[in-house]
Order: sequence, then structure tokens, then C-alpha cells
Amino acid sequence: MQDKYDPMTGELLSEKKEEDGTVRQYDPMTGELLSEKKAQDNSEWQFDPMTGKPVKKKNKKIIKLAAAVIVLAIVAFAGFKSGLFLSKGSKVLNATKNTVDIDSHLADAVKKLSILQSDSYTVDYLMETEDGYDIDVEYSRSPQKKWMEGSIDFGRLDFDFMAELTSSQLKVKFSNLNEHVFTYNYQEKKSGFIAKHIDADVLESIDNTLYTLYSEKEQNALGKDILGIVRDEYQSLKFETVDKKKFEINGKSRKCKGYRTTVTSDDVVDVLRDIKDVCKDDYGYLLNVMEYTDLIDEFRDMPDVEITFYLYKNQLACINLEFGRQYVKVMFDGDGKKEQSIQVTANGENVLELKKTERNTQERYSVAVDDEEVLEIRYDYQSGDYVLEVYDSYDGTITVEGSLTYNSGGLEGSVDEVSTRWGTFDPGIKLAIRKGSTPGELDGEEFDIGDATEKEFIDELTGLYDYFNWDGHVEPSSTDVGSSAPAVATE
Repeated sequence: MQDKYDPMTGELLSEKKEEDGTVRQYDPMTGELLSEKKAQDNSEWQFDPMTGKPVKKKNKKIIKLAAAVIVLAIVAFAGFKSGLFLSKGSKVLNATKNTVDIDSHLADAVKKLSILQSDSYTVDYLMETEDGYDIDVEYSRSPQKKWMEGSIDFGRLDFDFMAELTSSQLKVKFSNLNEHVFTYNYQEKKSGFIAKHIDADVLESIDNTLYTLYSEKEQNALGKDILGIVRDEYQSLKFETVDKKKFEINGKSRKCKGYRTTVTSDDVVDVLRDIKDVCKDDYGYLLNVMEYTDLIDEFRDMPDVEITFYLYKNQLACINLEFGRQYVKVMFDGDGKKEQSIQVTANGENVLELKKTERNTQERYSVAVDDEEVLEIRYDYQSGDYVLEVYDSYDGTITVEGSLTYNSGGLEGSVDEVSTRWGTFDPGIKLAIRKGSTPGELDGEEFDIGDATEKEFIDELTGLYDYFNWDGHVEPSSTDVGSSAPAVATE
């Protein structure tokens, strides 16, 4: 055996190496085994040479793997945050989102309108003018129905109303004008007077519109379909990298990466046409009224638009648009918090500038057109007071003052004073949006609009027509095909 000494105690140790490569250390005085080490020890346990107690061996392979995973996760997170792993088009889209998503208390207040996307909320609207014209309306939405009730007092016109929209019916009642509840069953086939005198496709469009208005699911599905159309078209665009370019950002010259794509008239027409296809079943009648097809035709002659996006630190610095002989530049500047500006020039001349600044508790927003300021909003997010000023070369300055406050439960706003060159008045407008709803109930004998005969239709509605100041009297024998009401004779 070979003599060795314990470096901790100075005691003499003896070491013996076995044929299998195992090294054992013994106390030369007592012969007791102190430690044992095998040449290739892959066991999970080893012995502490100081105490002789078994200890669990550290798995260096697992530690290295865990460390690698953590490092990769950090790199991946940083990469996605910085846009490192995104495609060129995705980098542009991500930068656009980061640019428009600025710190703004006014924007936070407006975001409370998202309550209107829930399945239970209430909206209260009140207007009490100095001239005695009053409107008081409450609208509420529950999972079962949409409800509206209120009163209108415009001098000679003074009436109360209630209305509800369910999964199958629209009901309306003018409680101080008529004892009946006017009912329209939009899920059923019509067999009365209106079925004979209103085009079938018009009735179908009305029915589909009412169903879509009732169904939040249908509305959300339609919105997702439209967004999907735009997204798919965007993703089909081909982006190329262009040379870096310097722009002034926060007072310093910065090199910005550039990405270019081209949007053709076919791209725009495809989007508009696809949107028409998903909307035509529910809003076909409205699309016809809007002359939507003519709008599509106008874009067929649009020249190709070459768009170049310049990005700095995952935000937009500039967008260049070239089409035909026109050149438009959109410049972005500011820190996205206290200061932000967007400037639009066309062929080298300023056409639009948007600015946002913040001092203490007041935010200021301004809009300038052709180097002339046309609008300014000052909002004190501590008190909720705001001032809106619109500048017009003919009418002078129009000033609107009121309040806008918000919390977790909803949003409240008011218009307290309006000033023009003709004077100042108080419109007495108050608006409140809050979570939750308690819709009412409509009681009374129902009058089915879809099944009513021509005589029933005329007898029941003549009084309402007269009240709402239709001149002359209703002629039962004179109706216009495709109209929604009997023709009114004029003198």
C-alpha cells in the first residue's frame, strides 16, 4: 500500500488499488475502509471521503441541458421581441403595432368601449338642452335579447318607446301613442301585405340584418372573416430588403432597416370583392345603397403602389409610397410615451401632421392640414376634463368642453358647453357605458306586421303617420313596389 495523509486532519491514510480499477483507502491504525472510488462509476450514488456517507451524484448532462434550454428561451424571447426571427412582412406588421400602441390616457378611456363587445352591458344617453328638447334613452344587451327604451321630447313630438330584439322577433311599442306591440318575426315567412308589396330580396336582406344585429356571434364571425381576408392578402405580399436609410428620431440621426413591397390594383380589388362576398348575405341591401360595386370598379384603374417601410428598434420610422408620379412620405417620431408625431408629405409638401405631447397630467393632441392647425384636444387625465377645439376659416373656432372618466366598471362622458362665433350653449349631453344589464319586458296585444292585411296595415299605422307629420293621407290603392311603407299622397 501507498502512504498518504489526510489534508484536513494530517492523519496517515493507506490506499490500495484493486484489479478492477477500484481505489480503496484504509485507516492504517484500524484497517477500516474510509473511501471507495471505482474507475468508471456511473452509479447515482457516491461516498463522501470525509464522512463516508453516500451522496447523490450531480448529473452534469441534465444541468447542461437545462442551462441550454434556459439560454435558448431567453434568446428566443429576445428574438421575437426584437423581430429577429420574424419574416420581413411580419417585422413590418409588428413594428406598425408597436408604433400605434402608444401610452395615452385618452386612448385608454376609448378602449373601455370594448365593453360593447361583451354579452352584457348597458348604455345610457341623456340630452337636456336649454330650449327644452330632451332625449333620454337606455340600451342594454343581455345574452337573451337587446333592449331599448326611452323618451323623446322635441316640442310637438313627445313620445315614449320601447323595443326589443330577440333571436326571432323585433318588437316596438309607442306606449303613449298606440296600445299595440308591433311585432316583426324575421325568422318566419311573410304572408301579408308587405310580402306582396316589398321585393323578396329586400325582405330577406332585412331579415338577415336583424339576425346579424341580434347575434354577437355572427357579428364577431363577420369581423374575423374581414380581418382574415385582409391578413391573407397582406401575407401574400412579397417583401424585399432595401438599403438602410438615416432618419431623425428623438433628435438623433438613426440608421433604419428598409423593407419594400408592391400593392397592385388586383390586390385591392381582390380584398374588396372578398369582403363583399362575406357581407352580401347579411348586408346585401346596404351594399347596394352604398354603390359598393362602383367602388370596386374605381380601384381597377389604380396604379401599382410601391411601399417601403423603414424600421428602427422594432418601430416604424418612415413609410414611403410611390404610385404613378406621386410620392407620399409618412414620418414617425417620438418616444411613444410623452411625445409622438406623424407627418405626411405629398410630393415634398406637408399635407397632414398629428402630434401628441404630455405635460404634468395633461395630454395634448393636435391635427394640422397644409401647415394649418385644424383641431386640438386637451385632456387632463387626473380630473377627466377635456377641451376640443376645431378651427375653421369661415366659422371660426368651435370649442367643446366636457368630461371623460373611466374605471374598471365602465366609461362616463359629457358635453357640458359648446362655443361658436354665434354664442355659447349647454347641450346637456351625458353618456355612460357600464358592465351588466337589466332589460325590461314588452307587454300588450301584438300586431304582426308580416301577416297583416293591407287594410289592417293601413288602419293601424295611419295614426302614427299622421302624428309624425306625414302630409296628406295614406292611399291604400297606391303603393310602390319595393317600398317599405304605403305611399303618402302629397298636395
